[in-house]
Amino acid sequence: METSYLRSLFESGQPLHQDDPVVRDEGHNFHTGPFVTIFSLLEKMASRRAIIVFRDSDATEYGHVEFIWGLITISDLNRHGVRSGIYRLLADVESGLARCLELEHQDPWKWLKHLDEEYQARVLGYWELSKRQGVDVGPIAALTLSQLIQIICRDDKVAARLGYLSRTQFKKAASGLPTLRNRVMHPVRPLILSIEDVERIRVSVLILEVLRERVENLLRNNAEA
Repeated sequence: METSYLRSLFESGQPLHQDDPVVRDEGHNFHTGPFVTIFSLLEKMASRRAIIVFRDSDATEYGHVEFIWGLITISDLNRHGVRSGIYRLLADVESGLARCLELEHQDPWKWLKHLDEEYQARVLGYWELSKRQGVDVGPIAALTLSQLIQIICRDDKVAARLGYLSRTQFKKAASGLPTLRNRVMHPVRPLILSIEDVERIRVSVLILEVLRERVENLLRNNAEA
């Protein structure tokens, strides 16, 4: 959709009507209800710089209704709401992977050996300092997302239990997530500047969502066992 057309309407004070050709073109429309996902939004905007948002509702005595709720442009994808949605997925995956690692290896040395010596020293130092301060949450709390992924990439058991055929397959799926996390964690730096950025973030979020589901399934199955 040409944002210049919408800008011309705004500058001339003309409203956007339901029968406008732009509105009637389903390719430009994004329908939302009580629930909408970050992935569905990114999927819709992967090939266009702006979409018209419709709010759908079935909770009226007249049945299904819809109305124009607003406009989302590619610039809006850098707003806090989008970032926070992606961050929640990242947080779920990071904490879930840590829990999976703990369940698979009761002895921390079973997974510590997969880290380089420098990182082993940092993890053990953080753990010891925490205990001296009266808080013992285990060495797992010192790991970053990158380190968690590195450990699982070197551990056949955890990768297999997550449903990946090999460590290589897991590495291929998860290796880009630390970069996504770093970009999301810089709130004043643009996350998306182009349509190509939208597609890259969309693919990363899809990978993230698949991994989150696998982590949740593993933890659920372990709880039921």
